[in-house]
Amino acid sequence: MGRSHIFREKVKYLTGSVATKNPRKWLRDITINRFGLSEAEAELLARKALQYIKGCPSFRESEQIVFPLVEGRDSHSKKYRSTKRVKLTPFCFDDLELYRELDLKSMQTSRILRMIEEAYAQDALFSMDRLSFLTCIEKNALRDRLKPLWSQGIRLPISGIKKSTREGFECFRATRAMRELLSGKKPTAIREDLFLTRSQIEDYRLQLHTAFVQGPEAVTGPPRLGQELYELALEFDVKPETPAISDQPETRTEFIEHLRSGHDFSPLKAKLYVDMLDDYVLEETDENRPPNTITYWAVAADEPAGKSIADCQLVPVSLAYYTKEEQEGYQGRRTRDLKWERLMRFTTQARRDGGLLAQADLAFLLGIHPGVIQKLEKENDNVQLPTRGILNDIGTGLSHIEKIVELYLQGYTESQIKRRTNHSYDAIENYLRTFAAVMVLHERGLPRLMIRKVVGKSMQLVETHLELYEKYKDREGAQLVLMQLRNAFERQNGAEGNFLKT
Repeated sequence: MGRSHIFREKVKYLTGSVATKNPRKWLRDITINRFGLSEAEAELLARKALQYIKGCPSFRESEQIVFPLVEGRDSHSKKYRSTKRVKLTPFCFDDLELYRELDLKSMQTSRILRMIEEAYAQDALFSMDRLSFLTCIEKNALRDRLKPLWSQGIRLPISGIKKSTREGFECFRATRAMRELLSGKKPTAIREDLFLTRSQIEDYRLQLHTAFVQGPEAVTGPPRLGQELYELALEFDVKPETPAISDQPETRTEFIEHLRSGHDFSPLKAKLYVDMLDDYVLEETDENRPPNTITYWAVAADEPAGKSIADCQLVPVSLAYYTKEEQEGYQGRRTRDLKWERLMRFTTQARRDGGLLAQADLAFLLGIHPGVIQKLEKENDNVQLPTRGILNDIGTGLSHIEKIVELYLQGYTESQIKRRTNHSYDAIENYLRTFAAVMVLHERGLPRLMIRKVVGKSMQLVETHLELYEKYKDREGAQLVLMQLRNAFERQNGAEGNFLKT
């Protein structure tokens, strides 16, 4: 029970940390800071604004990429001739619900199924190679995930699968979910069996209602889905529901009027708000965002440790979810190598754009456990990922700071440490300055809590530096190094402790 509770708490922390980086938070914060709304009203308006943005024809959601797949829903020959560029969603924030309530494998499987269905709806098919490439999951493992659903007759076509498997397809996941729901099966069990989020179940309900009231052709999605839902509604004699009247503004004019009448915006203020949304849409179109690129909201690089993620400033960072070079060189490579390449790319690109990604962000983006990231870091210890933990002295990043300081106390030069750890000179000198400050303030008798406040670092970092100090203070070889650090601190801050006043 104890280990299970700890595991669930870690999952809760991970999903909670990532959930705050939803684009809706950015909209909410801007609505509060720039337009002066209360938190509750800003949250409500941010939801409406996000729906308005998603309804714009040219908009590509921040989580979506454009990827070449096998053209044609019936292209099952292994030697396919042409490809087609389709929009895919390799991750979305609803995925966190499955991770939190079920497990990581359920979240991974949900992503696999979603992309297969998205491709099919756009008249394209995944090959196993391309599905493995995007998900970083080996082909055999993918087949193991899909076979149980194929055996149930769920339509999840992959280019090149056996004809007998294709002939066994009976219906889409949406149809199976609605059939089981109408038969009295609990929604929780349906979601667990078919790897569905609550919002997907609600979308399927709406599609079922649309098929019954407006006809099969009114259902958006792949061919046959509307007909399947229509026949299901007739079979169970589904009663048409009175649709709720929506106050969701869809056009620019409607949104401006809604802001004026519903949120008491002035005409100019309403126009400025919608102009801001339209500018965001313009940035996130296929013309302005490369097909392989996603937009992710990362914590700003200058946000200090110890601050709640919910209170941190978020900045949009552009991440190349895949590259042409990766795709061309993927055949025969291990998925773990692909994961490492993406980890390096994501962290460096986020830092370039003024944000820092934590291990929780990287695990969510790639759909892997944080422990996998830690193993890959150990396997590639000659390269240091510039994560928020490393650069802002948080969590597992402390082990690397400790390693750098300890190497210096052992007599290694900064150049030697740079070659060993792949850290910049600025980063190494910053770690040494912090260590020197902690050491001198401790020697002057300041309590640890005050030291933490003065240096502006986490208590965990202060404790780590003091442990190193106690370990090396009486070692003959290290005493000269400690004296040099002490003198450097005095020169920079003055013997009277000017450091304490900054």
